[in-house]
Amino acid sequence: MEYARSVFEITLICCGFALIHSVMATDWIKTAAVGAFGGNFVRAAYRFIYTCISSVTFVIAYLLIKRLPDGILVEIPGYFKILFYLIQTFGAIIIILSFKDLGILEFSGVSQIVKYISGKEIGGNIEGLTIGSLTRAGVYGIIRHPLYAGGILVFLFNPNVTVNSAIVSLLSTIYVIIGAYIEDRRLKNIFGSQYDDYAKDIPSFIPKIFK
Repeated sequence: MEYARSVFEITLICCGFALIHSVMATDWIKTAAVGAFGGNFVRAAYRFIYTCISSVTFVIAYLLIKRLPDGILVEIPGYFKILFYLIQTFGAIIIILSFKDLGILEFSGVSQIVKYISGKEIGGNIEGLTIGSLTRAGVYGIIRHPLYAGGILVFLFNPNVTVNSAIVSLLSTIYVIIGAYIEDRRLKNIFGSQYDDYAKDIPSFIPKIFK
């Protein structure tokens, strides 16, 4: 009964985080922000504010889940733990390489804020992101959603399998898969047939070793 309550609370916490994160990513919220604060300010600050809110809500969600009662679900043998840690490290490397290829300062909104403070012109889209064409640089040349793929590896191959971590991993994986589907639709709307060709050539999560 105690664990059942934990599962329920974890589900609520994860859904709350996902809702905040997803709503802020929608075009109608960004358009409403432009109407309220002006296009230049939104291009300068929205991405940075989005990053900050996502980070803060992630920490809050983590702390809320951490306080809940938990217990070991599966005991992973020592040699398998090493394998799990290696896979998690590989996932973390994929995430780091993804940020490198995207441009971490612009992706997090830091570049836009610096330009705004310096009085420089901020180009790009509604968030100040300079997305001119599809990138096939680095990991984006072998995986369509490397950030999501890396995240799945980090979550699913946690070597310390508790009741709570298993629920978090399951919910996070479902959210990531849904997020990848939505991202595909968004990018198709932006790039059209160019993205269709990219999607045919580059798989979502598992890279093609041989073509």
